[in-house]
Amino acid sequence: MLNLKKEIHIKGGVIMSLENILTYAKTLIKSCTNEGDYVVDATIGNGNDTLFLSKIVKDKGHVFGFDIQSQALTNTRLLLEKNNCTNVTLFNVSHELIKEVIPEKYHGHISCGIFNLGYLPRGDKTITTNKTSTIKAIEALLSILKTNGI
Repeated sequence: MLNLKKEIHIKGGVIMSLENILTYAKTLIKSCTNEGDYVVDATIGNGNDTLFLSKIVKDKGHVFGFDIQSQALTNTRLLLEKNNCTNVTLFNVSHELIKEVIPEKYHGHISCGIFNLGYLPRGDKTITTNKTSTIKAIEALLSILKTNGI
């Protein structure tokens, strides 16, 4: 089993134990997301975060997932089917279009969004997220989050 925490040591002992960033992000999401919520996976990749969100919001909630690579949608669909998850809508577009693509009736009702930036694991490493579209995506997501969303 992987140790997902890092310890900060000083002379004489451990002063703090930190989770890695993805584990910490998931801890935050769990703290503010409930069954029945609407959520966004801005970069679905192979679908692991999408599946994580789907299991939190369950059948009463919904996940909106985005990726520019069709292989990411294929990989994610296979993972979701394997886990019997039907509460997800995937979009083969840039995450910067979050506000335009998610139906307006959900605006102001999105509990959380997650961005796992970089390239598609086991995919084409020349296709990556970029700062321009990511900043636009973050701004768009912030504009449709509910109060106290994350």
